[in-house]
Amino acid sequence: MTDPQEPPQPADRRRRWLLATLLVLLLAGGLAGFLGKDTSELPVYTTGAARMWAGEEIYRRDDFKPFTYPPFFALPFVPLAWLPEPAQRGVWFALNVLLLAYVLRTLHRAVREAAPGRALAPFWGLVLALSFRHITAVFENQSHDLVILACVTAAADALRRGRDPLGGAAAGLGAACKATPLLFALPFLATLRWRAGLALLAVFAAATLLPDLVLPRADGRSWGMAWYTTFVRSQGVGQAAQGEGAWSAHSYLNQSLSGTLHRLTTRGVDDPARFARDVAVVTLDERTRGAVILAARLLVALLLGWVAFAARRTRHGFALVGVAGATACGMVLLSPMSSKSHFCVLLVPVVHAVATWLFVRRDLLLGILLGVVFALGSLTVKGLVGRELGNAILAHGSVTWVAVCALLAVARALALARDAAREGPAA
Repeated sequence: MTDPQEPPQPADRRRRWLLATLLVLLLAGGLAGFLGKDTSELPVYTTGAARMWAGEEIYRRDDFKPFTYPPFFALPFVPLAWLPEPAQRGVWFALNVLLLAYVLRTLHRAVREAAPGRALAPFWGLVLALSFRHITAVFENQSHDLVILACVTAAADALRRGRDPLGGAAAGLGAACKATPLLFALPFLATLRWRAGLALLAVFAAATLLPDLVLPRADGRSWGMAWYTTFVRSQGVGQAAQGEGAWSAHSYLNQSLSGTLHRLTTRGVDDPARFARDVAVVTLDERTRGAVILAARLLVALLLGWVAFAARRTRHGFALVGVAGATACGMVLLSPMSSKSHFCVLLVPVVHAVATWLFVRRDLLLGILLGVVFALGSLTVKGLVGRELGNAILAHGSVTWVAVCALLAVARALALARDAAREGPAA
């Protein structure tokens, strides 16, 4: 163990410089978008917080951008809502920097422990190439998605270290901010991680009820019930997100699996939404389309279950980073609505898949899947292909297919790690 009075070792210095370089590169890209765009998502959060503080309704369909999140997510923004708008943006940017630094440091430590002695600069170069677009989109849109990424990362880190209740609690906190991390319950159930599952549900329930205790509604109703009845109850399992004033089923900004499949199977757009576009490749009636969407969602859920079982057979803690990464893919694919910045959570599956490709086996199929992630993600940004072509590619679900390939990459990576565990000690 290193004496705290000793000077940092060369390896420590290299690690710190590498992480600092990564953070600077990501922030440079994010800052350009942040400064070049007016306030976007942040006012949604602060407006909801200000209304909750006043006991007023926060779930309003007639808002230009409604607050559609679980009620707990309004609480952390109450202090921010008291600040003037320029200060809000500055504080929120700084908080996101801290969250990103935590995520990078935690994932770096996980990879370093899984592949001791390996040079990690090439690894992070590949990860950056695959993930840069998705991370910088968060800063550009001033969205909440690094909060969710931090919760997913914390869950992955706790699980790989055998701290199941802490991992479940991190997932539960993420679910209280945005319901999709509830999907962690699937791998927990599939692998009988009861303590993690119970912690997830307990934290989610407690956090969801907390606003009713500290900032109750003026009408005496439950914040959680208001959220459910206004925005959740109307969503069908075989439908794209559709909600008056909140979501449009035709909008190409929705890159969830259901949103993309809806656009690709619906001829003619009669929706006045600004981001609606007709890109159908086949026309299906509503019942058939619903069956296709439901089948696709079930396939994703089954693959998540298989990933959880495969991770158990590797007998290696880093495999649980893959489980968390696959769950992150499921979160954006199975959500009713997933915009571009939500896909920053793909950093976790990309880290797992790239580490496996570099340090376990240079597998052709895994390499192809990562290549598709790069081609459909990093090479389709509007700065490279132009706004019109970029929007057309997006309307066909480019980011959706990135998440699908990332999920398949994790599944392939865990299959390789499982085979390696059978042949000998894990790499």
